[in-house]
Amino acid sequence: MLKQILLNTLIVLILFTSCKTSQKTPQEVVEKLGPDPYFIVDGEPIDKSKLGNYDPSTIATLTTFYGKEAKNKYGEIANDGAVVVRTKKFAINIFEDFFSQYSPEYEEMITTTEREKIQYILNGEILKEDYEGKLSLLEDKTLKGLKVIDSMELKNQFNIDDKEVGVVLKVKE
Repeated sequence: MLKQILLNTLIVLILFTSCKTSQKTPQEVVEKLGPDPYFIVDGEPIDKSKLGNYDPSTIATLTTFYGKEAKNKYGEIANDGAVVVRTKKFAINIFEDFFSQYSPEYEEMITTTEREKIQYILNGEILKEDYEGKLSLLEDKTLKGLKVIDSMELKNQFNIDDKEVGVVLKVKE
């Protein structure tokens, strides 16, 4: 019974996040995991029985590790694989911290601007929704540039007039 609940919960989580972060189908992911995978949510180990407490719409990323990779990363506790989940709130903290370290201009802007008033643009793509996971996966070796632009530049370059600030990111593809 618990295994079926776990399987169903995992499939729901994977379905909601796989289109953003995975190249495998939900069934392929579930089949590769053993009967007792190690779960980590927002950097903390979690009992699989608590997975049902998470609303799939709050999930930013879901990453799975199998076999040697899982054991090397998390030890023997991950013999059956590991499932790492980042919620949107956690992902926001990750990318805001990273961008603040990368750019003093961003660090200043993020302390004075409401999140809802910021528009992120990644390699020319205007990020509308469910962007938190994508931004939280950026790192030094992939980020080529970050520029904070004001509302006038945002309007002129991207035809966006409902935001106060734009954050234009360039990454290696």
